[in-house]
Amino acid sequence: MATTYIDPVRALTIGGNSKTENAILSIAEAQVRGVLNNDANTMFFRTSAIADQIATLNGIGTAIFRIAERITWGSDYDPITGAVNQWTQAKSTTVYMDQKLTLKWRVEEFDMERFLASDPNIRATLIAEWSSSMIKSYLFVMEAIFLTGIKDYCIAKSQVLPINLLNLTPDSALEAFYIIGNKNNNLIKKVTKAEVGVNLTDIKGAVGFTSYLQFTKIFQKLNYAAIAADTVVTGQLYKDSIFGTDLMKSFYLEQIFQHGTETGLHLQKTFDLRKMFSAFIHKNAVAMPTSFQSIRQVIDNETGNLKWICKALYSVPTMIRGHLQYIIQAIMPTIAEITQAQNLEYSKVQDKSTATYKIADFDNFIIDLENLIYITDLGKITITGDKITLQELENAIKSKNLSYTTGHVDITEITNTSATITAKDKDTLYKGFVVINYEAVKA
Repeated sequence: MATTYIDPVRALTIGGNSKTENAILSIAEAQVRGVLNNDANTMFFRTSAIADQIATLNGIGTAIFRIAERITWGSDYDPITGAVNQWTQAKSTTVYMDQKLTLKWRVEEFDMERFLASDPNIRATLIAEWSSSMIKSYLFVMEAIFLTGIKDYCIAKSQVLPINLLNLTPDSALEAFYIIGNKNNNLIKKVTKAEVGVNLTDIKGAVGFTSYLQFTKIFQKLNYAAIAADTVVTGQLYKDSIFGTDLMKSFYLEQIFQHGTETGLHLQKTFDLRKMFSAFIHKNAVAMPTSFQSIRQVIDNETGNLKWICKALYSVPTMIRGHLQYIIQAIMPTIAEITQAQNLEYSKVQDKSTATYKIADFDNFIIDLENLIYITDLGKITITGDKITLQELENAIKSKNLSYTTGHVDITEITNTSATITAKDKDTLYKGFVVINYEAVKA
């Protein structure tokens, strides 16, 4: 669901010209191995679309992902021509590993000599913290890049649930559980040419710390006193799941990491995830292969100091099955926010380092109406005549769904209680249909 393969140890250069260098590198290598083997460092960093096929990508700049489309049985048969002819097809998309992460770390020789002359426990701990920080920081920034790509893609496609998870009551927490459960049901029963439903266990949920704590209020409604008490005392959900979907805390959500400040995870990039409270992602929705190029220790020719140079390649998060994910924010995105997010896509920016995600080559920005017109119950609508007019209906839809744009749908089967909204044939903005409900009340 995030990066596919990391093997910096294979590229690590061990060696040096003095006992000082060799002593430091032996400690650094142990720390690198320890950090990278710890799966608890991040959540979404552990799996990715067809990870096994990506394991051989070390050192190259392009990956091809292919999704086989299913063939379908039929009943027609002609004695001369036989069965209906079908052609096997596959969707394919290119993932470009052209994003760079670099690090240059210097250590003053005089300080190093003092460290090596100090107590062994002190020097080992300090050097270990320095060296492990290189890899930990890599993990941190990659996780932030991954989640930022998820956020921008989901906004660009209006794949957003509008729930204010920062301000829940026991009643609204229970309602939020059912809303999320229903949304996940829509994912697992989705049928396309590439899937006939998906497994609920393959969808992973992440939630910010504050939102997670708000979720615990749901158990205050239960009559099981022991469960309610344990929830309050531990701050943990009774089960870390929502209707069968695993739920984990994410340190990154609900926060901003501002470059140039102490919160920065990247020297030039800021990651603003404050409005993103939660994300639910299928493990094969996103591809983000990475390739560690090297971690090398050299001697600075000008000063004689030790210097570490780190290089890594990665791809921006590429949405292989982008429809199998969504995020939770307080409100639905506006038209301006959708447009802004769409303009951050890889093909739309001149400077590729500014792209936050890439859509698959077979994908587009046509938005499914079920994601755009999320609020289908419009409540009471005041009308001037005996029957609701098309303009009154359009205004009501627009007032509840911020990013809805008129002129791209057909509204049919209009009554004073319901109507069907269908994307115009071959429209380039919307697709699909929804049924809306309301109560038309005469002024």
